[in-house]
Amino acid sequence: MSAVGIDIGTSTSCVAVRANNQVQVVPNCFGNYASASYVLFTDTEVIAGEAAKRGAKTNLESVCPGVKMLLAKESKHPDVIKFQRNTFVNMIDDDGTPKVDIASSLRTFEEITGLLLKELKNMAENYLDKQVTKAVLTVPASFTEPQRRTYIDLAKNVGFHEVSLLSDTVAAASQFIRKRRSNKDCTFVVVDFGASKCDMSAFTFTNAVLQTLATVSDDKLGGDELTQNLVNHFVQQLEDMEIIDIKQNRRALFRLREECEEVKCKLSRTQKAVLNLKSVMPDVILNTTVQRSDFEEINYNAFQGIVDLLTKLLQQDEVRSVDIDEIVLIGGSSVIPKFRSTLQTLFNGKTLNHILDIKSDVASGAVIHAEQAFPQLSIMPGTQNRTPVSIGIELLDRIVSVVIKRGTELPATGSVFVTTSKDKQTKLLFRIYACGETQADRGKMLAEFWLDNIEQADCRVPKIEVKFKQNGVLTVSARGTELGRVDIGDLGEEFDALGAKEAEYEKEDRDLVENIKQMNRLEHTAHRLKMKCSGDLQAKCLDIIESINWDRKNRNYREKNYYEEERLKLLKSPCNTQCFCD
Repeated sequence: MSAVGIDIGTSTSCVAVRANNQVQVVPNCFGNYASASYVLFTDTEVIAGEAAKRGAKTNLESVCPGVKMLLAKESKHPDVIKFQRNTFVNMIDDDGTPKVDIASSLRTFEEITGLLLKELKNMAENYLDKQVTKAVLTVPASFTEPQRRTYIDLAKNVGFHEVSLLSDTVAAASQFIRKRRSNKDCTFVVVDFGASKCDMSAFTFTNAVLQTLATVSDDKLGGDELTQNLVNHFVQQLEDMEIIDIKQNRRALFRLREECEEVKCKLSRTQKAVLNLKSVMPDVILNTTVQRSDFEEINYNAFQGIVDLLTKLLQQDEVRSVDIDEIVLIGGSSVIPKFRSTLQTLFNGKTLNHILDIKSDVASGAVIHAEQAFPQLSIMPGTQNRTPVSIGIELLDRIVSVVIKRGTELPATGSVFVTTSKDKQTKLLFRIYACGETQADRGKMLAEFWLDNIEQADCRVPKIEVKFKQNGVLTVSARGTELGRVDIGDLGEEFDALGAKEAEYEKEDRDLVENIKQMNRLEHTAHRLKMKCSGDLQAKCLDIIESINWDRKNRNYREKNYYEEERLKLLKSPCNTQCFCD
């Protein structure tokens, strides 16, 4: 059986296959390699793809644009509300589930996306003249775990027996390596600027192995936002000129949006474009010329968002220390001149790489993963999914001991050894946090688990290994017993925000964390010596322990290296020759 690569975007979709030992993009019935992500509903049939968009102008109420980004989102989600406001689609809230009221029927976003999947599957089967049961589907980096599960279920419902998901940028990176036709090592950034999101990933290609270094994503930043900003500008202009208020006329707004979309596309090729308002409102005879500079000024904040997102990527620990050889562009909005010049400025004038087809090569890259048709390219497992924030366990002083570090490929495992803080302590409370090695106040507590039946002993004597396993669900265990699970799949956006906060405070908190670790080591040494020694040394150990307890209670930590110097003095004490520890 053959496998296919499928890329469903907000505006266009694409399917690729391997035929005659080559990756080939399947054309639609109009001969285009990218099909519109539209679905048209009539009284007698359902049409998906390019033909659906062509019927949009005469059947506005019966057409729904691409909604993959809205999978598994409730009616109250801001993205769903924004979709309803900016499209001609009628929506209803069915007990929290958003549904499209179209052609006398109610359709969920899942049904509509499933129809697009079915259309692309049929295109591939007609092209290959055989059944297709395996697929690699590409998804944006911001896709949450519930969205991923929903998408896989949709694919299986339309007839795919084996389904795998792959990040858009990883698929593009794979295709870049194939087209590059060189085994020379390189480090590169893929920037995917589509209709409804912007993903950026940094990669290394070393010894024929492709590895993800870091990924950042903004699912509010895309070409649709640029178009909508243009729409808002002209709506306000019409009001200011007291010509007409079209905000309540959805048909006029839809036509204005189409005109603005066309203007945006023209401005990628020319310095100016004419917006014909007569096509929006027949009674309004007004043409206005939009300069490229006007478009860029209207979208100043959006382009600044590109700067902020790329800066965030380049400041990641894994990327900061490497030299970028190539900047590879993908996505329909990547043709916008201001977008390209912004990237070039941030990379000190480096030439951008346009080797990829901006609309079809993500699907082509997915085929590489589906069939592993190119043995010289080895894809490291799990590169498409990394934990965006560190996961750890709270220790004393509200410090979190990181068990699974931010940026670790999923599925991931890790462990940490903990001990008791009191003599004869028989149980421990584990607080699990999403944050870096900072004060837990800055993170999010995910769960609390108890471990009972610890053997009685002096404090700090028991050694207990706590194990983490993360892959959508976080499993915590100790001493061979599962303590509990946390479903973290719904925390995608919140985890991204926590990861950004972790990166922001990482440098600032490094000295504080190291100082507290030194304090804990001093305390540990003092406890061990106290049990083995007597006289002046034991008294000194008791004083140190009491002092540390005061420091900890008041969060009044000493100057840098104070605790480590005190610890070394203890270890070098003349009274310590018979009870050396640590």
